[in-house]
Amino acid sequence: MDSNKFRWEEAFQNTWEKHGKGDAIFALNVTRRTENMQRGIVRRVLLVLDMSSSIEERDFLPSRKYYVKKGVIKFFREFTESNPLSTVGLAVVCGGMSYLVSSILCEEDEIEMCFAQNEGQGGFSLGSAFETVKEFFQGCSFLKEVIFIVSGFTFVGRSPFILKNSLINKGIIMHTIHMAGEMEILRKISEECGGIFGIVNCPEDLSTLLGLICIPPPHSASARLSMLKIGFPSSIQENTICACHLELKEWGYECPFCTTKVCKVPGVCPICENILSAPVHLLKALHWSDSAPIYAPEGKGRCRGCSEENIQLNGCPGCKSRLCMDCTGFIRQELNFCIFCTEAAGAQEGAVVKIES
Repeated sequence: MDSNKFRWEEAFQNTWEKHGKGDAIFALNVTRRTENMQRGIVRRVLLVLDMSSSIEERDFLPSRKYYVKKGVIKFFREFTESNPLSTVGLAVVCGGMSYLVSSILCEEDEIEMCFAQNEGQGGFSLGSAFETVKEFFQGCSFLKEVIFIVSGFTFVGRSPFILKNSLINKGIIMHTIHMAGEMEILRKISEECGGIFGIVNCPEDLSTLLGLICIPPPHSASARLSMLKIGFPSSIQENTICACHLELKEWGYECPFCTTKVCKVPGVCPICENILSAPVHLLKALHWSDSAPIYAPEGKGRCRGCSEENIQLNGCPGCKSRLCMDCTGFIRQELNFCIFCTEAAGAQEGAVVKIES
């Protein structure tokens, strides 16, 4: 206990639930990562924040708003790192009205500014949020996802059921995270469209749930196959103004479409709104396009990966390599492909790679 604080000023600690909780979260993360299915690598995500008066509650000290901002910034950083061909938009529901803050987030400073300019007030309108979602995904042909981070238990404004079925029929996946407790309507919406529903029991749960959403969902049948325009910018060293911050920068990257100077890649050009990437980011996105092999147990022996002797092994169905549990876990959770499948790699050499949205 902190000697400078009273007991009722400290954060609530449910120590009786800590045992085994980390293992359950890790198992959920591994399950979502290792599901054998084709995943979409080009995603259009809209983050909808509940900025009603309930976000100022202090059940999580110093406030819910503090941890929501912290979790959203961390999510944006991890999402752009693991999904370099995808984009994130930001919308806010405040005072019963919903409005779009940014159609494409480029910097973490935009999130900081959003939280600084919006104080929690009024109620949360799910119906108004659905209208913003409908306008945001108008004409979108890629994977469409929405993340609702809700704090209140009551809704104001028009009924959300008017647009709910319309959004689901358009193939929009809706993830809902509540900062206080379970709401039946939010849980059912996520279940009907194949999204994730979660409740934040402690501040760390928000980052965990958002981390699961960073993993791409299965490829949607409603997403049309289309050509994706990607630019590979060249680095420049000139003391000129960047389009990201409108500040003088000594170095940066030049957009190949409109010759605009940007600060970093991957990202989106603020002028022509085309995706800017590097070859390494393209390979990182293709990491999700195929699923890792399913290893079958094959008794004990010597691991081909780490060379450890007399250990339980699993066999790759492709190259017949025998690997230990640690090596197979690393391949399925991080690489998503078998590094010893040389025959499969040789068969694919020279083939045309088709990127599916």
